[in-house]
Amino acid sequence: MASCTDGVQDGTETDIDCGGSCATKCADTKKCVTSTDCLNNDCYGGICISCGDGAKDGTETDVDCGGPTCDGLGKTCLYGKACTTAADCASTFCNGGVCGSQTIWTAPTGYDVSTIAIDTSNLYANTFATSSLVKIPLNGMPAVTMATASSSSNWGAIAVDPINVYVCDGALGTITQVQITPGGPAPKVIANGQDAPGAIATANYIVYWCNSDGTVRSTPTGGGAIANLAPAGSCAPGTAAGCFAVDSSYVYFQGAGASGISRVPIGGGAVTSIAGAADSFGLAINSSALFTSAGSALASVVSVPLGGGTATTVTTPGGQFMTLDSTNVYWMSRVGSLNAINRAPLGGGPSAVIGGGPAFTTDMVVDGTYVYWVNQTDGTIRKVHK
Repeated sequence: MASCTDGVQDGTETDIDCGGSCATKCADTKKCVTSTDCLNNDCYGGICISCGDGAKDGTETDVDCGGPTCDGLGKTCLYGKACTTAADCASTFCNGGVCGSQTIWTAPTGYDVSTIAIDTSNLYANTFATSSLVKIPLNGMPAVTMATASSSSNWGAIAVDPINVYVCDGALGTITQVQITPGGPAPKVIANGQDAPGAIATANYIVYWCNSDGTVRSTPTGGGAIANLAPAGSCAPGTAAGCFAVDSSYVYFQGAGASGISRVPIGGGAVTSIAGAADSFGLAINSSALFTSAGSALASVVSVPLGGGTATTVTTPGGQFMTLDSTNVYWMSRVGSLNAINRAPLGGGPSAVIGGGPAFTTDMVVDGTYVYWVNQTDGTIRKVHK
């Protein structure tokens, strides 16, 4: 009598003790007649295949990814892999048969975008040539110019809260507040007399920034007294947008010289280098740890307790312009003449390239669905699904 446990192929079985009327489905490489015979629900040429066998087979558009079966299993293709439709790509963007990133905005003059910021509805960017602040709705509506500075200005790094965008002006030494809602008050200078402010963050109704002379300062979001939190020589001259962060207790920044990442209390006080974050570049923080790239040529991404301690290697390679969410850390690295946008689990593990483009990424942000970054070489802002 045919049995699904007798060690031979009999009855309606498509292979030994599996398929057909047997409750047991056939594993990879076993024979099949229909996809219902297979554990992975994919019968190709009479053989059960999977989206994890190290070969491009079945309906896959690239090795172990893409195609109706793999897409249905959530095994979509990463950046640079072959695709037929957008559904084949983790980025949800198939361009010319290759999974890629999607350009969501291009500066009018090219090579004209430096930093970006994001809230729940919009992406914000500035432009070099016109010193304009642009709001780019995340719902695909047209971009809107929010404000334009004078010809003598050089608007740079930006930060956003629910009401306003705050802009550093490296030429005039000011911090300017621009209201998000149209028809509001005119842009307002909330701090002047600064030394080429180059990085900015905001939290709890306070704006924080780093000056070219290495001072770290703050002022209320509506303007008022300017507090000197850290003396000259504390933060690195030209500290970039991706090297500055704030939480409820400290401001974190790229230290001057070879001091790695440093911090100062939000109310001012002693500047301390964070143990374990020496010889590092770039930073992003969550409630417990600081993530940065460290080692020779930024060889690895590491995490360090916010109070300092032993650095734990998250993955390799490292890079710049780091950001994170509750699950992963994202950063930029160079691959030949191109930039690669990388992803790795916060707790450590292999990295994956999820995006990229022409060299010279200058900033990166993330929301619940996408990673966004600036490709300054061609003046574009791009996005890729996380």
